[in-house]
Amino acid sequence: MKGRVIAAVVVVLALALAGCSSTTPQASTSRASLSGSSTQSSIPTGGSAPRSRAKTTGTSSTRSNPTLPFGSRNVTVEYHVSGKGGRNFTRIVRAALAYWNGPGSEYGTYRAHYRLVENASNPDVVIHFVKSITQCGVESGNSTVGCAPILSNMSWAKTPVTVRVDTGYSMNSTIRIVEHELGHTRGLHHYEQPMPLMAPKGNFTTLPDTDAANSSHPWGGTQTLTVYLDDRAPQWHGRKALAHAISYYEAGAQGWVPSSESYSYRFVQTEKNADIRVTIKTGSATYSTPSGTRSIGAGAVHAVWGLDPDRDGRLETYTHLNVVVASVSGRQLSWMLGAELASAYGNTSTPEPPAFRTGSDRSAAYWQTGS
Repeated sequence: MKGRVIAAVVVVLALALAGCSSTTPQASTSRASLSGSSTQSSIPTGGSAPRSRAKTTGTSSTRSNPTLPFGSRNVTVEYHVSGKGGRNFTRIVRAALAYWNGPGSEYGTYRAHYRLVENASNPDVVIHFVKSITQCGVESGNSTVGCAPILSNMSWAKTPVTVRVDTGYSMNSTIRIVEHELGHTRGLHHYEQPMPLMAPKGNFTTLPDTDAANSSHPWGGTQTLTVYLDDRAPQWHGRKALAHAISYYEAGAQGWVPSSESYSYRFVQTEKNADIRVTIKTGSATYSTPSGTRSIGAGAVHAVWGLDPDRDGRLETYTHLNVVVASVSGRQLSWMLGAELASAYGNTSTPEPPAFRTGSDRSAAYWQTGS
């Protein structure tokens, strides 16, 4: 008995930077890179290393000199949908089959002609469009977008051969995932031709999702935000001002904070592990923007970083917030920090908290206690 190899492809989601703003948050922009130049998170579709040899239980019998795992060049395919519907999956499958019946027909360990038959009585391959894939061979987690066995032309295929595809991606991305997985059923391993189709990682676009700015869970569901303070002013002064600004939000910001975003905050010692990174300088400061580094002589700015998997130019999930305050007096420091922290929140009923709206008094007694 010869076990089948299971393979998975990986989705690469690029971290994107949203633009800076003054104390009044402005519309943000984002960038998703198709190159591997930015920080990335991996999402497999079926095996993460070239020529993975993860074995399943025996599902085929060996033959001496086979060339057709299904016993015929004609391969019958059908599909089932249990994940997100509302799309023309027939069109998706037909497009993927057309590739392997046409331009891709020269690749693989055997020749085949695919035919989509709905409700087939004895299909050779069944494509399951599912909500998520948590296990594929030795791969586990929520990053797998497709899964299929790597068939061998040296053994019979036990039919129906199962291919799984995550339904959370756009039409074109889903077609590409199906094409990739069908490549495995043709005996192709990762990094084999045709490339880049058979690469273990790819850039796929998700279905449209709620933007973080309109979401009740902009940080992906976490209820505790970690904070790192890089204070170039006297340490006791900056930390006290920041803690006071944080306490305003922990108390609900005068009813402005939605109940779903009642975060608690925890200071950490390393910037790398912080959700919110605050820099306070007594003089001018530099900060990063999507177009490069800029400087600020006096005032406060922020930059929100996150993920834009549906590539609509707006972040769907925040990963960290940078706040920079430069040349601000002690009487206004806590108020300025508080104004910038508003950008950490998503689905709110008004543009900014009451304390920071036009005409508010940044020198009010409440903020002086944080000086």
